Amino acid sequence: METSHALLRKHHEQTKQLELSLLIESQRMKRRHLEKQHEAETSNQLQYNQRVTDETMKRHALQSKQQPKELKAKELQIRKQYRQAVKTQLRQSKLLQAQVLSCTPKEEHREMIVKLKEEQKRKLATLAGQYESTIESLLRDLTVKLESWQEDELKALKEKLEKEMDMLKDFQSRQKSCLEENCKREEQKLAERTSIRKAVIEKKMEEERASLETERQKILKTIEEKHRIEKSTFFDDEERALNEHTQQISLSASQFSSQDTLCSISSNLHSLATNS
Repeated sequence: METSHALLRKHHEQTKQLELSLLIESQRMKRRHLEKQHEAETSNQLQYNQRVTDETMKRHALQSKQQPKELKAKELQIRKQYRQAVKTQLRQSKLLQAQVLSCTPKEEHREMIVKLKEEQKRKLATLAGQYESTIESLLRDLTVKLESWQEDELKALKEKLEKEMDMLKDFQSRQKSCLEENCKREEQKLAERTSIRKAVIEKKMEEERASLETERQKILKTIEEKHRIEKSTFFDDEERALNEHTQQISLSASQFSSQDTLCSISSNLHSLATNS
């Protein structure tokens, strides 16, 4: 039985080591798989960030390249408006000149025409200055606005991508923590199963030892009882035999009265007692 119990303990330890090795290998593969997954996710996110950033910068470069054409179109549009304003101004000047001359003596017409032309030139020069200032201000504002808008867009994009990367890292961290918690639970469950199995084995061996001891006690009790019975029977038989001899001797003693006969009988009794 001790050999059987030793084999049970050895098998339990071997099973324990095998299960532990399998669990360790399984957890190692899970950790490696999650690590590879996180590396791939991080790499994909970095590639996406670089691609989106490059596309945005290319679009900005194209916008900057196309800006002179757009600015030129805006300038031409403003100059067209300026020419229309000049024409309107000339028509108004002609109407004003006709109106003024109609109310001015003829000998003063030349002088009045000179004054009106000088006024017209002054107004046209002022108008031209206003439009040139408008064009310059518009071109400057559009250039600054485009550059500022591009900077703001690129900054917002970088903040967005950084936030996405932080969210990814946080998610990966939670995944890793969850895996470690699962691994701890698996280790605890394995330890519990091993402990229960060991307790069952120990209980089984204890029951076998108790059963064997009970059986041994039964056998010993049976042997003792048999020995007692045999011993009792033996002494009973001896006692009966002794009684029978005693009775025979007594009977013989009553039949013989001589001293030699009595001595012989006493000698026989002594011999019989010694043999017993």
